[in-house]
Amino acid sequence: ENIYPTQVEEIINEFDKVQDSMVTSVPDKVRGQVVVAYVVAKDEALTVADLVQFCNEHPMLSTYKKPRYYRIVDSLPHTATGKKMHYVIKQQAEEDLKNGLLKRK
Repeated sequence: ENIYPTQVEEIINEFDKVQDSMVTSVPDKVRGQVVVAYVVAKDEALTVADLVQFCNEHPMLSTYKKPRYYRIVDSLPHTATGKKMHYVIKQQAEEDLKNGLLKRK
């Protein structure tokens, strides 16, 4: 199945505790790739459990599009013109997975 990161990002960004998000993928033995969401919190009380619940309850997010891993970060990489640098976060996600920094849903 094709998953468009911007579609998942738009849904996550609807959550009132989220300032911004970036979605990518990491390799998975069973599915080939799984979705990873990096999130900048607007509310310091935001937890991975909150994100999982929001995504599970959102009517426009199919099960296969829901992130399997999350990481709450302070900032996301952008170009000088403000475009999200997905290739940078993809490399970081693979390293974070190896280092155990991604929180599984």
